[in-house]
Amino acid sequence: MTAALEALKSKMAVISGLRYAGALMGWDQETYMPEGSTAGRARAMSTISRLAHEHATSPEYGRLLEDASHEVADMPPDSDESRLIWQARREYDRAIKLPSDLVAEMREAEVTATQVWQACRPENDWQRFTPYLERILEQQRKMADLLGWEEHPYDALLDIYEPEMRTSEVRRVFNDLRERTAPLVSAIADRADEVDDSFLHQHYDEDAQWALSLDLMERFGYDYTRGRMDRSAHPFTTTFAQDDVRVTTRVDPEFFNTCFFAAAHECGHALYNQGLPERFANTPLQGGASSGMHESQSRLWENVVGRSLPFLSAYYPRIQEAFPDQLGGVDLEQFYRAVNRSAPSLIRVEADEVTYNLHIMLRFDLEVAMFEGELGVEQLPARWNEKMEQYLGVTPDTDADGVMQDIHWPSGLYGYFPTYTLGNVISLQLYEAALRNLSDLQKQLENGNTAPLLGWMREHVHAYGRKFPPQDLLERTTGQRLSAEPYLNYLNTKFGAIYSL
Repeated sequence: MTAALEALKSKMAVISGLRYAGALMGWDQETYMPEGSTAGRARAMSTISRLAHEHATSPEYGRLLEDASHEVADMPPDSDESRLIWQARREYDRAIKLPSDLVAEMREAEVTATQVWQACRPENDWQRFTPYLERILEQQRKMADLLGWEEHPYDALLDIYEPEMRTSEVRRVFNDLRERTAPLVSAIADRADEVDDSFLHQHYDEDAQWALSLDLMERFGYDYTRGRMDRSAHPFTTTFAQDDVRVTTRVDPEFFNTCFFAAAHECGHALYNQGLPERFANTPLQGGASSGMHESQSRLWENVVGRSLPFLSAYYPRIQEAFPDQLGGVDLEQFYRAVNRSAPSLIRVEADEVTYNLHIMLRFDLEVAMFEGELGVEQLPARWNEKMEQYLGVTPDTDADGVMQDIHWPSGLYGYFPTYTLGNVISLQLYEAALRNLSDLQKQLENGNTAPLLGWMREHVHAYGRKFPPQDLLERTTGQRLSAEPYLNYLNTKFGAIYSL
């Protein structure tokens, strides 16, 4: 390693350590922090964010980056060293556009707004929550202006989560998906009575649900010596380092799916992060290639595997063992069809695979409208309900089940929602590539063996961290850039069979 690069990586380790501390405080905030501790925690996390940002934008860091750039200039463009400088330069060029004061203010506002959201949502108190969300939106707009864009202000935020993606491209993909899934949604609606999931809506002991979810994650390959699962208001995964990756979920004692499939989803994120190369630790190459690539892993394990007939044929006896009274008389085919039942619903995280993307498109439309100045926070509930009726044919009775259901907006995650649908699309491109490479994959899943699939993902996706842009990594792995065809074929085949279409 060159002297300049070694000095640069030492500086990166300091920044990584500060972010580790901030992430740990954020995890504690969502899991165990006392209700009255918000103000102090917000100030502390604001300070950590400021310090990390100041280190990452300091003249010293800039000089080290420039010197290291010269030293690696003759190395192969795909070498770890060259790609590290590329990623570091990308992050540095973006970070220096943001004043430390703004970064600190944003973090404090997000921590506060998140705690207020947690209190207001159960009370359906939109009015109390509104001023906090207005402050977040104002800061996000300011950040977008500072970062700059060429086509649309939303591009500046989208690029944070999905590098090199534009709003116009998301619109094109979403319009195509909406148009081509509409006939399937309509056909399923005509045969809604084909699938009965009533047995999923009864009492399921919370402790038994928790134990089953822990078992499922272990079956998928989650390493509990390097992580843990806890409860939170909204499921999420936090990664401090490859050896400390934690997940959370929530439990509904009257509905089976909530905890089980949220755990499968978060496990997908965690498997990605636990599989990252150790050599990328404490550098900008640590992490997933993009949020969309990350979501491809969570949606893969939740749906393509977790809700698949091959895997359930092996794992369903374990589920019946956990809930003999509720599921002892329900056969595998009934259970498989029930957990894949498709019907318009209010809650995004519990939506089926066919209608899920409509929830994302709704949020994308609203976010873009807010950044175009066409939609204000005070208008969100009414517009939300209009879009729900337009896209899904249902309207929430409360804001708690409507505009307040997600943690993303109070957390400042504008630009993130589109990556869920992009992740759905990518998951099937990757799975098809795995099927081509692993001829007995389906048989392995029928035997309950998920190790070959995880091994393939580790080799072809996880091993690269953030070394390549997501579209480049996708092309290297599957032979093509983003394409909705495998995903659309999957939906039509799977749900055509379930609903006898």
